Amino acid sequence: MTPPLPEILRRLDNWYAQHTPYLFQTLRPGISEEWLAGYEASLGVPLPEDVRELYCWHGGGQYAFVVDFPHLLSEFGPHGLEDEEAGWAMSQPPGAVRQVAWSDRWHDLFGGDGSYIVVDLDPGPSGTYGQLVVVDRDHETRYVLAESLTAFLTEFLERLEGGRCVAEKNPPNTLESIYLLDRRGVRADIRQGIADLFPGFGAVPDSP
Repeated sequence: MTPPLPEILRRLDNWYAQHTPYLFQTLRPGISEEWLAGYEASLGVPLPEDVRELYCWHGGGQYAFVVDFPHLLSEFGPHGLEDEEAGWAMSQPPGAVRQVAWSDRWHDLFGGDGSYIVVDLDPGPSGTYGQLVVVDRDHETRYVLAESLTAFLTEFLERLEGGRCVAEKNPPNTLESIYLLDRRGVRADIRQGIADLFPGFGAVPDSP
């Protein structure tokens, strides 16, 4: 049974505080409902409720979800995809993600520098509103990581609490990095793209 989202977020806080205290300190305070409403107005569509709850929990944090968790009000800048020819991208699973290089209905959630995990607010015919999708500037395939943010966070928390991850400090800095393990127990570094950091999530292969 999936725990309620507030419990998932509380347990994530506890895990970060215990295992990655310096990363925990980078987590920003939550964003106000007024800011969220203003952002939704600029976006033109409502955010899924679990995405709103995520931002009310924390408004960003460095590498909190393996990759960066930028502040909602950060400017990502050009993605390097907006002017690409439509129709070239491949969806995994097929039909879940529209075959476009970039969509204005993709909300940047995690990542940066051309590799993003987005909340898909305009899914393909077999997709789900609010699904999490990997969008990588250098790779054609758009993998669905989870059918919702809640599903993603549930799996992510299970990996952390189940020991299917490693946390390393980054000398000379003290900030930790989290790496997930694939089914063989091998640390998932970037091999082909950002999807490889999340082995076994959704449609992502569990090993390279």
